[in-house]
Order: sequence, then C-alpha cells, then structure tokens
Amino acid sequence: MRTRLSDDFVLAVKDQLRTVRYKIRRGARGVRPFAGPADPSAATDAMFSQVEAAAAAFLPKDEVALYAFPFPQPVNAYFACDPAQASALSPKVFSALKALLNRFGSDVFLVSEHAVHKACESVTARHALLIASALDPELAATERFEASVKLCAALAAALILARPVRELMPRGETRVALRDPFLAPNEYCAFVIGLAIALSSRPDVAGADPSGVVEAADLSVYARFGELMAALKAPHPPAALATQFVELLRFLP
Repeated sequence: MRTRLSDDFVLAVKDQLRTVRYKIRRGARGVRPFAGPADPSAATDAMFSQVEAAAAAFLPKDEVALYAFPFPQPVNAYFACDPAQASALSPKVFSALKALLNRFGSDVFLVSEHAVHKACESVTARHALLIASALDPELAATERFEASVKLCAALAAALILARPVRELMPRGETRVALRDPFLAPNEYCAFVIGLAIALSSRPDVAGADPSGVVEAADLSVYARFGELMAALKAPHPPAALATQFVELLRFLP
C-alpha cells in the first residue's frame, strides 16, 4: 500500500542519485580526456540513469507516465478535489520545471523532486477551498478563472519557497549574457509555470498550442520580472503574485 513515507523514501533516493549524476556531468563539462562512446563519464551517467529508473519502479505505473505530462494545461489537469489524486500534481510540476530549464538553455542541472513534492503538498493542504472553487462546474466561468489564477500564484509562491533548483549550468562553453532564468532560476521558472497554467485556464485559450502559451508566459515574466520579484516581498506573496498575474493576463492573447 502506498504511503506518504514511501513517497518520501522514493523521492529522496531519486534526488540522491540525481545529485551524484549532476556532479558527474558537471565534472565532465570541465575536462573530457576521452570522446565518443568510450567517454567514461557518459557510461557512468548512463548507469545512474538506469539506477534512477529502478528507483522509480517503486512508483505506480500510472504515475510514472505523469513525468511526460505535456505543459502547460488548465488548472483542472493539475489539481483535484479528491485528496487521493493530489499526488499527481508533483510529477507534472517536476516535469514542467525540467522542461523549462532545458528551454532556457541548461542541459546540466540539479533539481530536487522532493522539494517539488513538498511544495505541491503545501498548496493542496492550504488551499483546498481555492481548488474546490477553481474546479466547481456550478460556478460562473469568471469565478472559476479568478480562483484558478490565485491557485497558480499560490503554486508559484510555494515553489519559490521550496527552491527545488539547486544548481545548473548553461548549455555550451560560454557563460556570458546570462539573464533571469540563470540568475534566479527558482523564481523565474515558478513565475512561468504559474502564469502559463493560469493562461491555459482562461476559457478563450482552450485548445491553444501549448508552446505558444509557454512563449507568451516567458516573455511576460521577462518583461515584468522586477515587479514579480517585488511581489515576493509583500506581506502575503501569493496574493501579491495573483495581482501581478491578473495584470499580465489582461494583455496576453
């Protein structure tokens, strides 16, 4: 039977493996005395990928598929009123976070899945009423959307507090012209995740190309990064972030 303890154990094991693999990749980026298939760092990296996959075998098969969940989707694809389904949120957000880091130009990074899990647990535990409102089919669409935006802001704030992105390296040899995703990866990615899910939840955006939604969210976060960061210093960051999201969503297509 699945328990919270088993979740924590599996995620902790996977994070430890990721830490070792990240150090191998980081070291290989600096000095590569060999090339091609004989590269020992590549072989070790592959070995840890297999061990991590073995650790994932502790998870139910239907949950393993969640790590390939397309991002972004509307709020109702991430949250559920049934507590038994709440665990589906973590792998979906973890998958989105890794995809964004790749998008922003990092191919070697260390992300704590356990931290993502804790952030998602916090949101589902503290914002049950918001989740219920965002998913309530009897509410008007505008009310559901308002609740969805607040919920997305709460998710972004929780991810920033958990700080799952521990280390990362830009792709390629150059380290110049780094912008916000590398200078503040936890904040930048959390803003894009929250805003992209909120935009996908807007009734008139239903069925839109997910890549276009991510692009719109990324450009908006880039343009208003300073204001979004300032919202984190407010007495109640989720509410301040929600206000920022509402302003941005007015101008997004």
